[in-house]
Amino acid sequence: MESSVAKPEAPPCAKILRRHFRSHGCGLALDFVGLNAVKMLFWSAVVNGVLAPPLVVLVVLLTSDKKVMGSRTNSRGAMVLGWICAAVMSVAAGARGYMRKRQPGETARPTSVSDQPRQLTVFLVCSRYPKRAKELNP
Repeated sequence: MESSVAKPEAPPCAKILRRHFRSHGCGLALDFVGLNAVKMLFWSAVVNGVLAPPLVVLVVLLTSDKKVMGSRTNSRGAMVLGWICAAVMSVAAGARGYMRKRQPGETARPTSVSDQPRQLTVFLVCSRYPKRAKELNP
């Protein structure tokens, strides 16, 4: 016995609230498991920076191919700009990898990801309040 009465659709704000609560639930679950959100954001940015240059190269190659795009291929300027973008991103990813391989004593970089937020805080406080630099940097 099916009823012919249709269920009323939820208002848009209810959909937004459900999505909002789901995302908070996921965040709370990750927190309860013991994962550090700052570390996860940091490493997701690193992975994004490493994977983006090859993807940009693929996009430039595909959008410049007449067989794939037909009459809507890239202009010469867009193609040059795409290759410049891919080169700059590749150099940045390579430099990040090179800096990561250096010995801990060679540069003033943090030794671990967990030290970075503290060192950034110390830098910001010391640049704003130079007298506190001695207190924060033992």
